[in-house]
Amino acid sequence: MILLLGPSSAARIVEASPTTRDLGQAHIDLLDLAIDYWPCDVLADCIWELRENLSSYDGAYVALAENLNATLVTLDRASAVYRA
Repeated sequence: MILLLGPSSAARIVEASPTTRDLGQAHIDLLDLAIDYWPCDVLADCIWELRENLSSYDGAYVALAENLNATLVTLDRASAVYRA
């Protein structure tokens, strides 16, 4: 299944049958991603402070953006207005 997102903010699902080669390449691409893992304890205090207005899930994104001094780009209005 492939999820397509367009400028209309509408998502549509396209049924597809990936080939073994496609899946193998997807696996290689996944392993090549430069992913930084952030332990929860680094962000926990900030997430806790946001608990009145954001879920811990959304608060984690806000806290991480604040910790990295980065701009959080989101379509979620609740998360967009808060700074940790």
